[in-house]
Amino acid sequence: MAFLTTNPGVRVFSDDKNGWSVHDLARHKSWRVDRLTAAIAIAFLSARADEDVIAALADSDVSSIDSTSVSLRIKKLQDLQVLQPAQKVAPRIETLQRWAQIGWGEPFDYLASTWDYPFEDYSRGGQEVDKKRMTAYAEVEPDNQRMLPLKGAPDLALPDIDDALGYFSSDLDPINETNLLDHILNMASVAALPIVWKQSRTPGADYMKRTSPSGGCRHPSELYILALDVPGLSRGAYHVGVGEARLGRLRDLPSTERLRVDLPGAFRLGAPPRLVFIVSTEFGRNMYRYREARTLRTVYYDAGHLGGLLETLGDRAGSIAHGHHGFRDSAVKDLIQSPSLAIESPSYLVSVGLESELPPELIRVGS
Repeated sequence: MAFLTTNPGVRVFSDDKNGWSVHDLARHKSWRVDRLTAAIAIAFLSARADEDVIAALADSDVSSIDSTSVSLRIKKLQDLQVLQPAQKVAPRIETLQRWAQIGWGEPFDYLASTWDYPFEDYSRGGQEVDKKRMTAYAEVEPDNQRMLPLKGAPDLALPDIDDALGYFSSDLDPINETNLLDHILNMASVAALPIVWKQSRTPGADYMKRTSPSGGCRHPSELYILALDVPGLSRGAYHVGVGEARLGRLRDLPSTERLRVDLPGAFRLGAPPRLVFIVSTEFGRNMYRYREARTLRTVYYDAGHLGGLLETLGDRAGSIAHGHHGFRDSAVKDLIQSPSLAIESPSYLVSVGLESELPPELIRVGS
């Protein structure tokens, strides 16, 4: 018996104005359909045989149907490739189901529907083209978001950015338990706080410039600290508030055993990690300006620059640091209290520990 299923890139929608419609995100095609055709597309979301769908619809509340009407619509949906043989698309369905389980269903829909979005031609008069686009965007929606407001309960203040830069330009005392917290707060300040504000050429808020670069000064990266064992800072998850220049306490942390499962990369440091920096991406800030799907990669450039800076700052004077992508997205999403992986997603982690706690047999490369 041959089984059919709805193409994984197909979505069925309904609204009061336009009625039912079927959209193929990957091929950028859509069709307005009647209620029976929509019901058929939905019925085949699970792989089924034609006769099973015909029987199920005959028992439903879809009025005025008969087997011939259903069969003709099934054939037409096959011709449009809305329906395909189940064995042909089974691997894709399994992949999408796994993605959906960890919160990547919505990002896939966005990527599929915008993959062939045309690039703007900046080869001539690029700055004017960009200015016109940004002005047009601002007429529809203001461009005012440069950072997330402080999450959680206000906690420790961060050092002034100039003081933090001075801290790292001087000879540091060896990092140990007594000065680890001061070291960490200076790292957070240098990594996250703006060093200067630049007036926007188009309507919207001023742009900040950090010590790490960011395309168009969008700075979509947010910074968090998971304090595992830092004297003077209660064990927990903290947001580094850029506008407030302080930490915001988000929540208690799960057990270390649970963290080893959810963030295995953080525990490849060599020494026990005393804390973990989490770099997340708040997609809306970047997407406001860069509206092509393939610019998704630029947010990871941003996170990579910030992560590399944290590794450099944390790997000196008795402290050691290690960056990694090894974590479970959905678990870290909960730690940083992100509303959705499609809105704010963890991108990179940097664990920091004390060099004095490295096992004696471990050979350390570099300094």
